[in-house]
Amino acid sequence: MGVVMTRFRVAVAVGLCAVPAFASSPDPKDLAIPPAEASRARALVQKLGSDLFRERENAHAELIKMGRLARPILADAAASDPDPEVRARAGRLLPKASADDLKARLDTFLADADGRFEHNLPGWEPFKKATGGDKAARDLFVEAVKVPANMEMLAALDKPPEVAGRAVADRRFTLYTVLSRRLQGLPGTGPGQTVTIPDVTALLVAETVVENRHIPTGQFRFLGAYYFLQQAPASGAIATGSTVGHAEPFRKLVAAWLETRNDPNEFSNLAYFASNQLRGFKEAVPLLRRIVASDAVQGWARGTAVTALVREKGKDEIPTLKGMLKNENLLVSVWLGNNAGANTNAQLQVRDLALANLLTLHEQDLKSFGFEFPQGTAQALTASAFGSYAFPTDDARKKGFEKWAEFEKNPPKPPEKK
Repeated sequence: MGVVMTRFRVAVAVGLCAVPAFASSPDPKDLAIPPAEASRARALVQKLGSDLFRERENAHAELIKMGRLARPILADAAASDPDPEVRARAGRLLPKASADDLKARLDTFLADADGRFEHNLPGWEPFKKATGGDKAARDLFVEAVKVPANMEMLAALDKPPEVAGRAVADRRFTLYTVLSRRLQGLPGTGPGQTVTIPDVTALLVAETVVENRHIPTGQFRFLGAYYFLQQAPASGAIATGSTVGHAEPFRKLVAAWLETRNDPNEFSNLAYFASNQLRGFKEAVPLLRRIVASDAVQGWARGTAVTALVREKGKDEIPTLKGMLKNENLLVSVWLGNNAGANTNAQLQVRDLALANLLTLHEQDLKSFGFEFPQGTAQALTASAFGSYAFPTDDARKKGFEKWAEFEKNPPKPPEKK
C-alpha cells in the first residue's frame, strides 16, 4: 500500500504541477472512454497473466501508454481478477492511470471557464454547495487543486471514511510541519513556506465531508482547520471587510464549515477560535450556541463561548441565557481570597454565569445580587470577567436567584423621558 501511494503521489505531482494550455474540451462528457479503447485495454490486461514474459512486458508497456483510458479496466482487474499476476501488475499500473484521469478532469474543469458543465472533480461538489460556484469561487478552487497534496487528499474523500480520515490527518500534519518550521526560522524556510489560503480551502472542504471521529489525531488534537484559520494569511481573509484575494468565497466556505462542527471533542478549541478570530462573523453564532449547550465542554471554554455570544448578540441571547438557569454543572473555581479569617474558594456554576450575564444585560450590579469578587478587585466588573466573581455560599446563590425571580416579576420602570 505504501509503495502504491508513493507512486500515486509522484504521478499526481508530475501530472498536475503544470497549468494546461486549455486544449481540452470543457465538456466532461468528452472524457468518456470509447468502447474500442476499453476493449483494447481489457485484452491487454489479460495478457498481463501470459505465460510468456515478453508478452506480459509488452502488455504492461502498452497499458502505460494508454494512461487514463485503461483506468476502469485496471481498477477492476486489480480488485477482482482471479490471476494473482494480473492483480499485481494491474495494481502497479493503476496509480499512474488514476493520476492521468485526475489531470484530464482538471484540464476539462479549467477549460470550462464559464462553468457551463457539471464536473466530477474531487471536492468540487461540497465546495460548490458552500460557495455558490461563481467565478471567484472557481478561481479559488483551481488554486487549491493545483497543489498535488491538496488534490491527493480531496481524491481520498470518495474512499472509505477511515481512509479519507487518514488522508486528512496526514495533510494536517504536513501543513503543521511547514508552518512550524517557518515560525521557528529553520534553515531553508522563509515567507514562501507558509500555509496558503488554497491549502486551508482544501482542508476545510475535506473536514466538511469527513466526520471528526474518522480523523486520527494522536497527540495533535489541536490540528483542526481552526488552527490554520488563526494563521496568516487565512486569518486576514476571514476578517470583517477583508480585501485579501479570494476572501469572499473563502468566507462562504468557512461559514459552511462552521455549520458542520458538532463534535464536543473540538468544541473547547473552537470556543477560543470563534471568540478571538470570528468577531463580527455572524455565521459563528449557531456554533457558539452549540458549544454553550454542551456539557462536555471545558469550563473556561464554555464561559468564553457564552461571553462571545453575548458580545455578538447582546439582548437577543436572553432566551439562551434563561435556558441555562437550571444547569448546576461546575464552570470554574474562583478564589475570593481570605474572608473573615477563612479562605474562600467558591464555585461558579453554569447557571451562575447565565445569571451574571442576564444582570449585566439589564444593567444591574452583580454584587447587589450576592456575587462577590476577589479582595482588591473593582466591583464594576461585568459578567464577561467570568473567572473573577462567584457566589460565596449556596445560601448566597439561593438568595441571588430568588431576587432575580422577583426582578423578573417586577422589573424596574425605565426612567421617564424629559
